[in-house]
Amino acid sequence: DDGAGGGVEGLSTDIIADVYRRTDGRLVLVASGGIATGRDVLDKIEAGATVVQISSLLVTEGPQACRRLKNEVSHVLSNAGYVQLKDATGAAHRRKKRRAKNVWKAPGGTAPR
Repeated sequence: DDGAGGGVEGLSTDIIADVYRRTDGRLVLVASGGIATGRDVLDKIEAGATVVQISSLLVTEGPQACRRLKNEVSHVLSNAGYVQLKDATGAAHRRKKRRAKNVWKAPGGTAPR
């Protein structure tokens, strides 16, 4: 779930994002619920979670769920352009900020020579 509507997973991600925003990222937030894939983990981390809890997944899949999630998270992090997991923490909030304009960039998208 992308958090855009419906489902416990989306609600969980929305709440994490809201608490992260209201506390300016000063709290350690634990995401719990709705985590089945590496993409789910990254969604929670980008919303502001510092840690994810996968207790139900451990019950249903066993300890191999940890390795699977670790591998999936590694792939989605890399595909998203992150170097480290901590770089992704709260990233959804940073993306919404407008980037500063590059004053050295010439009109048309090329740098002056």
